[in-house]
Amino acid sequence: MSNVLFQKIPSVTFEAFAVGVIVGLVMLLFFRPKKRRTFFWLLLPSVLFMIAWRIICHEVLISARYASILIYPAVLFTVWASFKMEPLARWILRKTHTPLNRRWRFFCKFIPYFFVIGIGIACFCKSLRFNPYWRAIPEICQTFKQIREPDACVITNFRERLIAYYGDYDFSRIQKVYRSKEISAKEQLSQQLVLKKNHLSTCYFFWEVRRKTPFPTVENLKLPPDTGTLELVERRFIRRQKKEELALFRFTPARPDIEEWKQPVPPLPRENIYKNGGFEAAKKDKELENWIKHLQKSKLDVYLKSNWLYPSAWWLDVGWWNNVNPAHMYLSAQNPIAGKYSLRMDGRPPKKNAVSVSPYFPKGDYSYSFFIRGEGEKNSRFVLYFRGWLPTKKKHHVFRTLTVDIPPGKLCKIHGKITADMLPEEMRSFIFLPVVSGDVTIDQMQIIPEKQK
Repeated sequence: MSNVLFQKIPSVTFEAFAVGVIVGLVMLLFFRPKKRRTFFWLLLPSVLFMIAWRIICHEVLISARYASILIYPAVLFTVWASFKMEPLARWILRKTHTPLNRRWRFFCKFIPYFFVIGIGIACFCKSLRFNPYWRAIPEICQTFKQIREPDACVITNFRERLIAYYGDYDFSRIQKVYRSKEISAKEQLSQQLVLKKNHLSTCYFFWEVRRKTPFPTVENLKLPPDTGTLELVERRFIRRQKKEELALFRFTPARPDIEEWKQPVPPLPRENIYKNGGFEAAKKDKELENWIKHLQKSKLDVYLKSNWLYPSAWWLDVGWWNNVNPAHMYLSAQNPIAGKYSLRMDGRPPKKNAVSVSPYFPKGDYSYSFFIRGEGEKNSRFVLYFRGWLPTKKKHHVFRTLTVDIPPGKLCKIHGKITADMLPEEMRSFIFLPVVSGDVTIDQMQIIPEKQK
């Protein structure tokens, strides 16, 4: 907000006119208040409103054009101030009991001219400070438009609304990294790229680099070897002093734990110990009766009024703690990935995230895999956690192993390993904890002990 009030608006109206506006407003408020007419009370609030909404809505000021209309009232206030400077100077001399001799009469007569000439010189000097690199940002964004894929993601430490405007990109999808006392922007970028190592789409980031600051590379970002590759696409100066550059990078994820699947889905192997990993068995008898009681106790009307089937041996994380707009999780026979049923997890906003809990597995070395397909019209965020109980600390230990965005309509195979040394020493068993923000279908969950492979 202060950036808009003290930097952006003054720079658009020219700083000299900004000074004239301040002088004019002060004179309006304190000079001859009894002679104000109706026009004054219509003009002043309208101008203050024009300034106020640009300060309050400062995030939408992606370009100087949005503040350029303020040039007109700036000129009017400055001209008005110059006309009123002579009577104001005479009034001040009377109040201070200063004799109006020849020298002071000369000063009062010519002070408006000095004021106008000063503003003219200042504006002329400002116009000579032309930025020869003013086209750099639109041209880099044009390059981005030409090379990007439709589902590419964007990260930046620059002005994200400007990138969205010139790059013709959805502003809500841009991830902004900020420098703070706790963590630098480069460290945040490193964390974001590690999280995106399994993304199916390429990621681009616009990075503002100041003089003597090294450009981001795999080495100085300290990225693990399996994260991906960085490529500098374009770099340009954006300031006259050549102190700042804007660079466009392309990040290609390594995707060590995910692959797009276009073949027939294979059946579950015999070695699989994942109970009901194919989701072909639904809750029934005593298990279904206990589940219905839980739904009634939690007042989950959406589930009680439906005819959904629920996977046996799985716990769907819905209850009284999230019974307002709960996620929808059930066995779906509509276009299953394999077999007759697949698990549908719909956690699209405003619904809560969809969370399902697997059976417990004893601590050990395992390889796991499953198939997932994006549904709906937007990307779905899928996060895989492992959770286990720590007896001495009397709490659960949770750690994240995978974060990926699944595009709608794409079938992917997710695979990986979990070893005993990844888990705390006192943890005796663990569970899979898939969390979905979006809408996906999951099937063919398998976990195989390494010794049986």
